[in-house]
Amino acid sequence: MASENFYSRLVAWLKILLPLAALGILSSVVFFARDADDQRTIPFVTQEGGPDTPGERVTHPEYVGVTTDGAEITMRAEQVRPVEGNTELLDARNLRSTIRSGDGRAFDAASPEARIDLDAGVARFLGEVTVETSDGYTIISDNLDTRLDATWAESDGPVSGTAPFGTLDAGRFTYTAPAEGESLLIFNGGVKLIYRPRNRGGSE
Repeated sequence: MASENFYSRLVAWLKILLPLAALGILSSVVFFARDADDQRTIPFVTQEGGPDTPGERVTHPEYVGVTTDGAEITMRAEQVRPVEGNTELLDARNLRSTIRSGDGRAFDAASPEARIDLDAGVARFLGEVTVETSDGYTIISDNLDTRLDATWAESDGPVSGTAPFGTLDAGRFTYTAPAEGESLLIFNGGVKLIYRPRNRGGSE
């Protein structure tokens, strides 16, 4: 039931991009645009550029929700617009997502481009994806998939970065939270670690 409620809220939130649905969902919308033009016929939808760049889009949107496993999720973007011919797909520019799991860990992901698949319930970060965690990990990847309704993220290619104990490279990584216990960062596929102990008293 929680999953169904989350999906219903998410669909309602994103349907502000559809002109015919915009007026009917104002009471439940969570995804909104700042600096919208009050004189426009379609609330929260802005037109940028000239006649050669038509289309509906939301600028500076923000979404705040709770996943089915109790994590808080926040998503912000510079711009979101529907993919032509498919209202279940959205393209986002400069998307940033933060997941705060039940154990207090914050997982931040950002990329210059992303695609949100409403039918699959997945946001795919593209380009140079940067992941930072509150406990000291910084990870760089070419792509990252995150679920919209659960604490889960995964790259399907090589990653590199830094950790509290040094540097690391791996074939892929997964971030997840079991039903009970702490959230986990799992690296696999030819993991290479270089241990760099922190200085103590001026020496390693």
